Amino acid sequence: MSCAGQVPPQGGPPDTEPPRILSVYPAPSTLFFQDSRIVLEFDEHVDHQSVEGSIFVSPSLGPLEFDWSGNEVEISFIDSLRSNTTYVFSLGTDVVDLRNKNRMAEAFSLAFSTGDAIDPGAITGSVYPASMTDQLSGIFVFAYNIDTVDPDTLNPSKSEPDYVTQTGKTGEFHLSHLALGTYRLLAVRDEYKNLLYDPETDEYGAAAGDVQLAANDTMRAGITMKLAREDTTAPRLVKVTPLNRGLLLAELSEPIDTSSFGTRNVQVSDSTGKNPVQVLSVSLLIPQRKEFFVATQEQKPGLLHELRIHDAKDLSGKDISQSAFSIQFVSSDLPDTSSPAVASFSFADSTRGIELRPLTEIRFTEPVRRVDWRSMVDLRDSLDRSVHIEGGWANDAVITARPVSDLAGSAWYSLIVRTGSLQDWKGMTGRDTIRAMRFQTLDSERLSTIAGLVNDPEKIDTIGRVVVTAWPVGKKDAVPRSVTIEGPGPFELAQLPEGQYVMQVFRDRNGNKKFDAGRVFPYQMSERFSVAPDTLKLRARWPLENVQLRLR
Repeated sequence: MSCAGQVPPQGGPPDTEPPRILSVYPAPSTLFFQDSRIVLEFDEHVDHQSVEGSIFVSPSLGPLEFDWSGNEVEISFIDSLRSNTTYVFSLGTDVVDLRNKNRMAEAFSLAFSTGDAIDPGAITGSVYPASMTDQLSGIFVFAYNIDTVDPDTLNPSKSEPDYVTQTGKTGEFHLSHLALGTYRLLAVRDEYKNLLYDPETDEYGAAAGDVQLAANDTMRAGITMKLAREDTTAPRLVKVTPLNRGLLLAELSEPIDTSSFGTRNVQVSDSTGKNPVQVLSVSLLIPQRKEFFVATQEQKPGLLHELRIHDAKDLSGKDISQSAFSIQFVSSDLPDTSSPAVASFSFADSTRGIELRPLTEIRFTEPVRRVDWRSMVDLRDSLDRSVHIEGGWANDAVITARPVSDLAGSAWYSLIVRTGSLQDWKGMTGRDTIRAMRFQTLDSERLSTIAGLVNDPEKIDTIGRVVVTAWPVGKKDAVPRSVTIEGPGPFELAQLPEGQYVMQVFRDRNGNKKFDAGRVFPYQMSERFSVAPDTLKLRARWPLENVQLRLR
């Protein structure tokens, strides 16, 4: 007998314990199973809907029916069981209790067989989120047996996986009782929980290769996947603002690859396209790289013109949209009467805690003709002594500068820009004055070093340099620090602020200096990477040495 309205008991200390399974029917690894139901008993009241939405069966047994009684649920299936087949009932970590919505700590699986043996295959590993602050648990891991399908046509957006599990609270996953064969693995933050990859919605991560399970090697451990979001949308030209008769400000829907964007990519003409207007300069606004200046010959005021973009790519390599690569605008009737000036720096005046060798961007109000930047820019210490710097023009609207060597710690410096030599493309010159920005460097006494060795035991997929990154833990807006080495071997990350760090290493197969999580369809494996299992605690002036990182 049970009460009509079941509710969790009132009062007592806060419930922080995740729900657990106390007993199951049939017993794990039961052979010659012929029943049409299984039974799960929890140690506390759980949300029924969360359980019913978290059960996955491999192979599929069609629609399931649920009959609840207290903390126990009987799950019935209508489809007939296949002979000599291992079945795996998986319960994901989206299950929550009623009292405090605590999630299950790790996924649960129950295997039984209608024959005389249980499939012995197992794959374990970890999934890492796109951001260090994202949730680790509840990420789906899909496993597809590609021995019976053409792997080139396998589309996870249309085909459900053969086996499913979810990550636990530490991001670890366990796939057990798999049939022997070759598996393609995919991690998916499955927002719709439809066991399909939805490109516009779900984050994904591919493994660094397919996994083969054989009779003499039934288990594969240490698989790592890191989530990313697929860029499925081509960049679009969304806005053009005439600033004067010879200067436009255009806006794109997303950042553009600066290496593939310049005057050759932009055309301006009257609305008929028969009368082009010469483009003199194209300069992306840094750091967003979504807006750009276009300096042209003087346009006839008040007439309809058109700006077109071609052969431009976003950061993932997608070409500009063929349906949104041009915009018409009415040219301005304002002459160019403003003097070019400094618009901003990459950090605000009087900022404290700047690194000892900072890269500073000097952004101008419009594109200018390039002159010797060294005659314009000067870095001076608190005693008004000049500091040797290096840098150059990033484009016609941005100069970058940084010290040749480390600055002193806890010291004030001034970056000075002389604007008198500035000249825009209409011949307007800057005012004969200076623009100064002061900043204070980090306290060098609070810095330290992480050094060690990268090992790579693999003999295949060893192309590319090795990138080692230290990710700060528990600091809002903290910036990771990386170093690139030619191959496995010693590394050093110096001048790190004290604190806690997670170490990551990856093999930069395509040489783009960033980690690539692969592609879902057409399939492309991720770059090989590993994350150190332990968080490092770095103390000021106490270097951490002999840190061992192993590429997987």
